[in-house]
Amino acid sequence: FYDYYSNCLDTKTYPMAKFVSEHGWPSYPTWPTYKAATGPDDWSVGSLGMEFRQRHFNKTAEMTNQYGKHFRLPLSWEASTVGETFRLWQMYMYLNHVQQVGGGWSQYHTEWAYS
Repeated sequence: FYDYYSNCLDTKTYPMAKFVSEHGWPSYPTWPTYKAATGPDDWSVGSLGMEFRQRHFNKTAEMTNQYGKHFRLPLSWEASTVGETFRLWQMYMYLNHVQQVGGGWSQYHTEWAYS
């Protein structure tokens, strides 16, 4: 079951399953890990390095769509300065990690903890 457009934090969108082998929501590594494996050209939303890491066509757009369901996003992820580009990229990475926590928290509290 793959659904990139429904709210990923809404557990009612997922079918009941006896076995789940993959959860499918990508997580970026922490900054020290990412920095060690990449260079400054990769530190912007939609960079070639970031897109290569996805290995799935249009995944950054799909992830950004999910973030927009739960967070206020900038009108654009592009910036006119290197510093602003890096700040927006850091925000994107932060939202990825918050989304990870939100998904796990939502799943635990809506189904497992009270069933």
